[in-house]
Amino acid sequence: MAGLIGFILAIVILVLVHEWGHYIVARLSGVPVLAFSLGFGPILFRYTDKNGCEWRLSAVPFGGYVKMLSSEEKTALQEEFPNRTFDWSRAFENISVKKRLVIVLAGPMMNLIFAVLVYAGLAMVGSQEVSPRLGTPTAHSQAASLGVQEGWTIRAVDGQPVQSFFQAERLLSQVDAGKSVRVTFALASGPERVLDFYADRAGTQESTPFAFGLMPYMESVVVGRVEAGSAAEAGGLKVGDTILAINGKAVREAKTLVSVIREQGAKPLTLYLRSPDGRVRDVVIKARAEKQESGERVWKIGAVLGSLPETVYLRHGPIESLSIGCERVRSFTTMTLKGIARMVTGSESLKSVAGPVGIGNLAGKTLQIGPYAFLTFLAMLSISLGILNLLPVPILDGGNMVIFLWEWVTGMRPTPVVSMWLTRIGVAFILGLTGLAFFNDIVALFQLD
Repeated sequence: MAGLIGFILAIVILVLVHEWGHYIVARLSGVPVLAFSLGFGPILFRYTDKNGCEWRLSAVPFGGYVKMLSSEEKTALQEEFPNRTFDWSRAFENISVKKRLVIVLAGPMMNLIFAVLVYAGLAMVGSQEVSPRLGTPTAHSQAASLGVQEGWTIRAVDGQPVQSFFQAERLLSQVDAGKSVRVTFALASGPERVLDFYADRAGTQESTPFAFGLMPYMESVVVGRVEAGSAAEAGGLKVGDTILAINGKAVREAKTLVSVIREQGAKPLTLYLRSPDGRVRDVVIKARAEKQESGERVWKIGAVLGSLPETVYLRHGPIESLSIGCERVRSFTTMTLKGIARMVTGSESLKSVAGPVGIGNLAGKTLQIGPYAFLTFLAMLSISLGILNLLPVPILDGGNMVIFLWEWVTGMRPTPVVSMWLTRIGVAFILGLTGLAFFNDIVALFQLD
């Protein structure tokens, strides 16, 4: 139920944001907006404002639309609004191509602006951010070769103070390839240490703390999923449990816990746990040997484990918060575009495309965690929706923009036959993407892989 509520709430908010972008820019461009609908299908409620726009609440809440005056739909609009007269010279198709471009672009841009404002608002209110304290550096990395040790804390990057790991990541990502960057560390004891790192990656976006081998300090291991019929389920391990110790030894990182499980083999494992409600308990689990594709037998308990980093509570001023919002949108947009490129080239699995069930599951979980988690999820989903709509695919905003750019450059509009085929291509793409997303949902739901 939480998943369904979270999904509907997310869709309603993001559709309102996206369509509001189209609506407000259309109004400013002089194009009459006849209807703004939240949802599809039968209209449950309607209200017409003084500007002649009919605000609708429809039965199916999974989407929405803005209906502008369009000469291509002249007959349909006259039938739908029989008591109204229209100035067809103000129809969408009759305004300048530049205005049409801006109207189409406004929807996806509003999604990105919304994400910036959400991130900025969270930064101003204050939130838990990943601490600049460091864990063990990646083996064979620059950090390891320079002697960085667990427990060190990043204090500054090229003289600019740092209060969180994200701030360090933002500053390091601005270093050009082939350049060096000076990082100041506070040691667990003793004076500060200053080290120079060299950005030898191709492109500034690869100059991140992770590329240099700098890793955040992990403070706990959390159970993300328990497989049905597994040793973990039989032993009483639950999703959301924090694993504090194994066989009497404290554990902070998932990789350490996995190593102990594989080393112990069939021996009983005593896990010291803290439930989400704060209750502490012990469970005993016996790992099971599973044969891998390579033929090797590996001991597993059948649970997905994740490491949670140490956090610090930070609040930022308005200007800095806006900068943080812009940077996080830029970072997530870059990551998303790279992911799409990898899927196109085949270097990343298409399994990462999530459908309504996967999105609803995430929405429900973040909604249960709290407002901060849900708003963060909403910002990321808003960015994804904006990027999806900017893809140069017919019937999407990006596809329409390509058509309008072609008209701007050549002065020619697509013929009716070309428009029909472009629409068919766009529909085929959307149906294929939807089918893939539903397939991935079914596979994940029944664990068919």
